[in-house]
Amino acid sequence: MTIYIDEAGPFIPPKGKRRYSLVLALVVPSVAEVDLFSQFLRLRDSWPQRAIEVKGSKLDEQQAARVMDLLAAHGAIAEYYAIDMALHPDSVINEFKERQARAITANVTSQHAEAVVRRLHQDACQTQFSKHRARPRT
Repeated sequence: MTIYIDEAGPFIPPKGKRRYSLVLALVVPSVAEVDLFSQFLRLRDSWPQRAIEVKGSKLDEQQAARVMDLLAAHGAIAEYYAIDMALHPDSVINEFKERQARAITANVTSQHAEAVVRRLHQDACQTQFSKHRARPRT
């Protein structure tokens, strides 16, 4: 089985309006992967807009239904979680970022590869830094 994960939306609290962001996991059985992707590419190529990367937000209802039917026929599972970013104040977001920054390096030891340790510390610093940057407001 292979799990593909993608996200959509800015994950930034907006001012005065709703803004949804989501994370989707697609679980594909290994035995179905090649056939599923082959059939998906044929399906994609039959659509008028022939973008290489298919954006879910650009699919009409019929196209989305055909993708879901194809996934179901191959035993794939699509699971998503959506969040309304307008419901979360800056204080909650900042506290979450601080916890995430600590969690990134919480279990890193000298037994881990040096490059991995360096990258995790960089990611933790970036996570902490991002809470202090000015947020774009729309």
